Amino acid sequence: MLLAYDHGMEHGPVDFRGKSFDPAYILDLAEKGRFTGIILQKGIAEKYYWRSSYSRHLPLIVKINGKTRVTPGEPYSAINCSVSYAKKLGAKAVGYTIYLGSEREWEMLRDFGKVQEEAHRLGLAAIAWIYPRGKAVEKENSPEMISYAARLGLELGADMIKIKYSGSEETFR
Repeated sequence: MLLAYDHGMEHGPVDFRGKSFDPAYILDLAEKGRFTGIILQKGIAEKYYWRSSYSRHLPLIVKINGKTRVTPGEPYSAINCSVSYAKKLGAKAVGYTIYLGSEREWEMLRDFGKVQEEAHRLGLAAIAWIYPRGKAVEKENSPEMISYAARLGLELGADMIKIKYSGSEETFR
């Protein structure tokens, strides 16, 4: 089970309350809870994961792209960390978000292709976060869109795919 702590870039501080604001607290929680991995953006990995004992017990996944919620318009998640730097930080895998249906989808598809190839060349897994979003998408959580997102990840060679829940076990299946 992976503990995701990569959402601070996109959501800002609004999602953090109490102790969850402190990355050290989250890393302790992941270690004590025997999670099989933690997902971090590079800055948190540099300052908290890499310089601690967590690296011996808790596999790291570095999210190598992101966006903020400040800029309006079509979603685009830009690369902010190289695959080789993620490996230097101790990552066992890299994560990358693609917004299926965004006008800038093509850029994210192109970039993930490069990320996936580099990750595999360096012995890392490549995880794709694929979310239907943008003005071309009418229903983000429709079973058709969720199915498309899953298939896209397969076609791109993702080792693991994070998709939205379609709303029911039957349609998700």
